[in-house]
Amino acid sequence: MRSTNPRECALIFKHYARSIHAKASPSDPNFLRISVACAKIEHWAEHNYPSFVRVSPPTSSSPGLSFNPADARSRVAIADAETDKRAVEEKRRLEIRGRGGNGTFAASSPQNQGPPWEVLLFVGGAVFLILALSIGIVLAVLYFTA
Repeated sequence: MRSTNPRECALIFKHYARSIHAKASPSDPNFLRISVACAKIEHWAEHNYPSFVRVSPPTSSSPGLSFNPADARSRVAIADAETDKRAVEEKRRLEIRGRGGNGTFAASSPQNQGPPWEVLLFVGGAVFLILALSIGIVLAVLYFTA
């Protein structure tokens, strides 16, 4: 049994899809359907388990993943991993810089800022508008009924 994990199962499916596609005859009326089904299997397997990534049992010195240096996708994957690593380091550096000496956030953090003035002005304006309209309606009713 070769299917000991999902990656091996995907490789088995790819192998049999390739052999089915190789045996398919172009004169068969279902040749296009067979080709599309085989291509979907290939696409799914390549998307979920890329062929340029080599998986080996992890050791104390290596994580278990290696890239095929001849494949151009390896350079892209390595560059993405380095960019992600730098972004995480920068985020951590900014987080540490924003903290005070005792582990709490410094005064520049959003938690220690004053009240949200824009929201308070909006609510105050709405209250003023409602009061002005109410007073206007009451005065109009008193003027026309008296």
